[in-house]
Amino acid sequence: MEKILSLYIVDAFVSKHNFSGNPAAVCILNSDDEIEDNLKQKIAAEVNLSETAFVSHRNDNQYTLRWFTPTVEVGLCGHATLATAFVLFNNLKNAQQLTFHLKSSKILNAEIDREKRLISVKFPALFPKNIAIESVSGLPEIVENVLIGSEASVKSLLYSEEVQYLIIHLNENIEYLQNLKPNFDKLQTIETNGIIKAVGVTVDSGEKEIDYFARFFAPWLGVNEDPVTGSLHTILGPYWCELKQKKIVVAKQESKRTGILLCELIDNVVSLRGKCDEFLSGELKIQVNK
Repeated sequence: MEKILSLYIVDAFVSKHNFSGNPAAVCILNSDDEIEDNLKQKIAAEVNLSETAFVSHRNDNQYTLRWFTPTVEVGLCGHATLATAFVLFNNLKNAQQLTFHLKSSKILNAEIDREKRLISVKFPALFPKNIAIESVSGLPEIVENVLIGSEASVKSLLYSEEVQYLIIHLNENIEYLQNLKPNFDKLQTIETNGIIKAVGVTVDSGEKEIDYFARFFAPWLGVNEDPVTGSLHTILGPYWCELKQKKIVVAKQESKRTGILLCELIDNVVSLRGKCDEFLSGELKIQVNK
């Protein structure tokens, strides 16, 4: 039996130029169990973007939301959440707020400023802790192969247990960050017993309009480098807010595409704000068992 699903590709956290931000696929379902999880995974692999979101309506402005990379389901994805909110807000012209229910039973709230074209999503703020390089098996090799061929000055080495991200804060400039060329083949072979799933690298901007720059590498999740990563900034946003003693910081994620995020820290919540552009909309046709 053929099933037809609505599918969108949306660039999230776009900067000022076209084809910026991070593209995510958004697949609309009537219910989360309309298709099986293994089919969701196959669709994500076929679409082959860093994330594919599957969203289904519960009631009122309440939705169920899940995310899949080409290889695994993940528990949190910021840019695909922003992309999903963008699609729904476009279809719900009078809605100002949406609530997403996650597989973990947690919820995320999204809002839109239609005049400024800004969508914000509130996430739990994650506060990383300092980590000793000898404390985790494989950690020295990871740092070496992320900073390969360089003599970087590492200011801080941090770890977020909630999402299992390693954060490397460098005492370097933006050009240094842009020129990093990690050895992804080697990184994939390093065993950390599942403790580290991704690495974020960040530097101070030294600019007025941007507070910090970052890059994000996740070969263990099937994505060598993610263009713009919301989940990373649930860590870096609070981190840089505290460093700079500011309530709102502006982040630019450096990649071939680049992206801009506004991160506002409110107690233990971080609001990530950004703009989206719809790149494609259409129908997904798949064969399913009756």
